[in-house]
Amino acid sequence: MRHAPFWATMEATARTLPYDSQGMGDTMSCRPLSADRRQSVTIPVLVGSGDPSRVPSRS
Repeated sequence: MRHAPFWATMEATARTLPYDSQGMGDTMSCRPLSADRRQSVTIPVLVGSGDPSRVPSRS
């Protein structure tokens, strides 16, 4: 992976991970947002899923 073209960018932003983690709280520990927090989101979001399904995309 260190030879991949994106490695330098990942390495340059790695120092921000502790701050990202602090801001994201438990959601970076694979704990989903509570229903009340999800309902308070008022802007469009793109949600990625780690489901191993063979379906190429879902909506």
